[in-house]
Amino acid sequence: MGYGYVVNRIETVDGVKVKVILLISLCILLFSGGCAFSNGNPAAVQHSKKELSPATLRSMARVYMAYGQYDKAEPLALRALAVAERNNLDDQRPLCLIDLAYVYCNTGRLELAELKCAESLELLEQIYGGVHPHAAYTLRTLASVYQQQAKYTQAQAALEQAMGIMQKTICVADHRAIAPFQIDLANLFVVQARYDEAEAYFEKALPVVSETYGSEHLYTANLLADIARLYVLQGKYSQAELFITKAVTIQEKIYGQKNPLVAPSWLTMANVCWVKGDILQADKLIQKALASVEKTGNITKMVIMQRQIAQIYSIKPAIAGLIAKN
Repeated sequence: MGYGYVVNRIETVDGVKVKVILLISLCILLFSGGCAFSNGNPAAVQHSKKELSPATLRSMARVYMAYGQYDKAEPLALRALAVAERNNLDDQRPLCLIDLAYVYCNTGRLELAELKCAESLELLEQIYGGVHPHAAYTLRTLASVYQQQAKYTQAQAALEQAMGIMQKTICVADHRAIAPFQIDLANLFVVQARYDEAEAYFEKALPVVSETYGSEHLYTANLLADIARLYVLQGKYSQAELFITKAVTIQEKIYGQKNPLVAPSWLTMANVCWVKGDILQADKLIQKALASVEKTGNITKMVIMQRQIAQIYSIKPAIAGLIAKN
């Protein structure tokens, strides 16, 4: 959502569970510095770390990103960039910058994220003339930054530019590489209450994602959660419940019961419970979502979540019960 994590929003890599990839990455680190660990020489350990390639370091960082552990991903991403710059690996530098931008974007450091996106785009312009999938992925992250800043016009322009680049480079409009950009546009339209446009883009992306990854894949689950949120806003609570129940089952199986990456889905499920009149369960889910996000320290996401919670509580239970019956 091409470039390792992009299609899957850094949630899985080619359908393999990220825990397995983390184990492989750690094995790479262990064997690359095996002698250093055996003889207890700190200098040897430091030397072995320098031998890791930017690609290896980025792979390790993306595994942590997949679980929302950005504090662990950031040092690896920074090391990858440092190695790429020190060795003049121009083909690796933009990728390292995209990783850092993603980390900064998801930890609320939006100005830094925007800066890294700009640096990446400048390098990609120099290397590829700007028409390259990596440029599209950079624009996708930049769009996310703009959306969090409520710069919706700029966010849409960035996503449309990114889609244009992808269509030029892959030449197939319904290829799986286009779907993530359609999903991002749909979610952007949801934020702006442009629900019909959002639904149209979701309808384009869902069959592609389902066919490509399967019904039990995490990326499919995340898309179902996005659509469920739209259905709630449209008052389609029965459809929303069906989609969000499926999504949460898969997300919790992979992420666990306390991961903040599931928080948006818990809120959607809470909204459905509230409308059905199950106030206790709704409140339980709300508190669970809020607690998970508070632990991240991401002020931007906490503010957004507080607004979403306020919207849920704004629906009077009595009215909600009547809506649920209709």
